[in-house]
Order: sequence, then structure tokens, then C-alpha cells
Amino acid sequence: MTTKLLRLFQLALLVMAFLSPSVTYAKALCPMLNAPSIQACVDDKIAQVVDELSINIAQIHQLYKNAPDKLTSFDRAQQTWDAYRKLQCLSVYQHWQGDEIADLMTASCAIELGRQRNQFLRQHYLQ
Repeated sequence: MTTKLLRLFQLALLVMAFLSPSVTYAKALCPMLNAPSIQACVDDKIAQVVDELSINIAQIHQLYKNAPDKLTSFDRAQQTWDAYRKLQCLSVYQHWQGDEIADLMTASCAIELGRQRNQFLRQHYLQ
């Protein structure tokens, strides 16, 4: 179940990455001079977050392989976090909808929440 959710998360992030971002805002996220370079940077940041999340989840699953109750709790927490991320970034998109920056703001939401989740997983499960 966790693998399926992770794949959906990856797909959602990749879809957001291919949307055309505003060059003005993208410079803050990725300080490049042209749209293709900015898009490549955003794609890279999303890929890094997704890869790190995959690694962290796999390590936690390995850690809890002999503790099914803990693994079940973790998986439920991960599913809840994923639902939160989707709703939070949808809310960001709806706030900016109609503005040229909406797609990039949505991608930056997913990147930031992914970074926060990875940090949380490292601090609370992997140390």
C-alpha cells in the first residue's frame, strides 16, 4: 500500500513539474536565466525530494520489518501525511489559480512539504 501511495506522490510531483512555471517566481526557487533551465532545476528538486522520501520510507520499513504494529502505524501516518500534502498543495493552487505563478507555487508547495517530511522522518525514525 505504501509503494502505491509513493508512486502516486511521485506522479503528482512530476505532473506539477511539467507545468509551465512563472519565470519571476522560479528565480527564487531556481536562479537560472531561462525557462528550460528553470524547469530542469524544478524537475531536479522534485526528483531529489521523491528519491529521498523513497529511501527514507524503505529504511523505516526495514527498521520495522519485525514490528508489524509499528509498521502499520507508520504506514497510516504516511497515508495521512500524503492526503494532507495533496490538500495543502491543492489549496495553494486554488489560491493562485488564474495567475501565471499558480503551477510553480503548487510545485514549490510539494517540494517544501516533501523536504519537511524527509526531515521529520530522519529526526523521528532514522536517528
